[in-house]
Amino acid sequence: MEPSKLAGAFLRKPLQRRTIASQDAKPFNHLGMNLMTQFASRFVLALALFASLSTVASAEIKWKRSPQAALQSAKTSGRPILVFVSAQWCHYCTKMKKDTWRDPQVERSVSQHFETLVLDGDRDDAVVRKLGLRGFPATLIYTPDGRFVEQKGGYMPPQKTLAWLSSLRKQR
Repeated sequence: MEPSKLAGAFLRKPLQRRTIASQDAKPFNHLGMNLMTQFASRFVLALALFASLSTVASAEIKWKRSPQAALQSAKTSGRPILVFVSAQWCHYCTKMKKDTWRDPQVERSVSQHFETLVLDGDRDDAVVRKLGLRGFPATLIYTPDGRFVEQKGGYMPPQKTLAWLSSLRKQR
């Protein structure tokens, strides 16, 4: 409505106060509902965008818990097996789980180039004894057909882990 017509409408018609009891009262006026709809749709769009960016930014490592499952996946994919052995009581194991394996660059690299297996030093005691491990954490690499390649013992920060894994890929 043009400003002059709007002013004229107020001059001609006395201002009426609307109450909830009036017949034409609605819980939301048209403009308010439109704003709420716009806000809701933008909010949902922002959430969807955030969710998609977070999944693109990091490819969470899908750890297998069974050596047989990891070996079968490696044979099918042709990728080497990365084995991480830890224990719940081990401080540096927990630190490596939080700092190294959750680092976005490490997650991407490991998810793209390796099949993964996580073993608990206490729960999987028989397997750990067969591996001959004397301490935790330990990270081992096996070929897709199950032959031992290399082992690193102790905590490794993300950059050191990336460098080690990169050097292993270049050797292949």
